[in-house]
Amino acid sequence: MNLRFFSFLMLCASLLLVACEESTGPDDDDRKFSNIDVVTGLYLFDDNGNAVGRWRDPNDNRNDITAFPVPGNGIISVFGLTNISDIYLVPATCLYDSTTVDIIGQSESTGFDIEDIEEFDVAKIENTGNAELLQFNFTDQNAGFYRLFYVQDSETIYRQNIYFDPSITNFPDFAFLDDICP
Repeated sequence: MNLRFFSFLMLCASLLLVACEESTGPDDDDRKFSNIDVVTGLYLFDDNGNAVGRWRDPNDNRNDITAFPVPGNGIISVFGLTNISDIYLVPATCLYDSTTVDIIGQSESTGFDIEDIEEFDVAKIENTGNAELLQFNFTDQNAGFYRLFYVQDSETIYRQNIYFDPSITNFPDFAFLDDICP
């Protein structure tokens, strides 16, 4: 009887140990799509700021702010900047998940602090005149994916994924994006 009871206790203890191990499953992996320097897709805009589509599942939260054209050549216009005090440009890596993660839903609930953004930014622009439309020349930056962070009233932070390459000329064919982010 004591041997059966002891075996039962050992089995329960083993199950408890296995159940309490740190998870490295999909939930942990899903968080990488919320990183400050990760782009998962783009909302596409032409030279006039008109929406022309979506590429994959963007993890941005831009409210009514629109940077355009996306993708572009590095000359970026940004419209809808009412009450936006600062704009940060952060280089990003493109990640792709085709099946398991609700990236758009996840991005709506993800927030960032200014201190976190400042660790990654390569450019900070102050909107001292509180202009509605501004234009930026980022052609001195490397071609690639970036995130623009818009700080509103020193509290709310919006973000938009962009891609630019000064040598790009094949608009409106966006197939090249699949080649750089397989």
